[in-house]
Amino acid sequence: SSTLEAKQSAQEHAISPLQPAINSLAFVMDQLETRADLVAAENAQLRAERDSERERTAQLTAQLELQEEALREVDQLRDTIAQLADTQLQLIAQQQQQQQKQQQQQRSNFSASASQAIRSPSSSASTSTVATQRGTGLTLSVSSVNSSSSLDTSGGGGTGSVSPRLGNSGGNNVPNTPEALTEALAQQTHRTQCLTDRIEYLQSRFDDVESLARALYRDLSVDALNGTRTGYLTKQGGTVKSWRRRFFVLRHNFLFYFKKLRDPAPQGIIHLHDYTVEEVNEKEVKDRRNCFRISIPGRVYLICAERAVDMEVWIDRIKHCPKWYDDDIALFRIAHAQRNADGYE
Repeated sequence: SSTLEAKQSAQEHAISPLQPAINSLAFVMDQLETRADLVAAENAQLRAERDSERERTAQLTAQLELQEEALREVDQLRDTIAQLADTQLQLIAQQQQQQQKQQQQQRSNFSASASQAIRSPSSSASTSTVATQRGTGLTLSVSSVNSSSSLDTSGGGGTGSVSPRLGNSGGNNVPNTPEALTEALAQQTHRTQCLTDRIEYLQSRFDDVESLARALYRDLSVDALNGTRTGYLTKQGGTVKSWRRRFFVLRHNFLFYFKKLRDPAPQGIIHLHDYTVEEVNEKEVKDRRNCFRISIPGRVYLICAERAVDMEVWIDRIKHCPKWYDDDIALFRIAHAQRNADGYE
């Protein structure tokens, strides 16, 4: 037993210098295991983030495709509205032509009937002339005992008859009466309203106002927008009620405001779709003058100009700004009216 104890004592004495190294190795092993667990957790988190990013990218791609489809449909509807406006102007021009032709024909028939009545002998029969004003022109009825010189206003087709309806001998489907033209114009107006409602529905499919404006104008810088009214105004913040000077650009029914004139994108956009604009009483805003209010669903903007005349101009421009899909139609109507100004009164 003494020999075994001596051996154990010798072994412990031999191992004792190595014990610190063994303890250090055990500590390093524990640290490595902890680090491996952290790396595994980080890898799992990265995989989850990557999967989430892929899903987000797929959603954005699908959303972009829907917006592009809606924009294409908006462009098609704008072209259709322009065509409808052209058709409506043509119908108005045809209505004016028909009225002028009808008046000229009635005047010519009146002159011819009056001349024939004067030339007819007084002993053959007694002649009576009745002139009445109807609709767009003068209708003359000359009655005589001799049926050969009578005029019929009922459109019966007798000798010398005058019909209030113009025939359509060409066989086409163009309306050539005031009633038909009025009905056609009413139908065109209804179709235009339906297309306008459709456009407003399509613009509601965009997530926010900026995506709609970027789809319409692409570049949202000040120079690219080329607004109908621009200038510096002072705007009150939404959350923090402090006043900041911003550069505003009005383009169609979008009011853009920038921190700086050369910024590539606006700080905010006010969509003037369902809105009101009005002057603000000085008692409502402390230490501010020449202020006006723009109210849209969910937000009220308080804006001040440097001068009263600037405020009045801004209010007038904002109040009468055209919608973005009305501009092309208005230009088309003006051009068409100028082309036909010499032909019609």
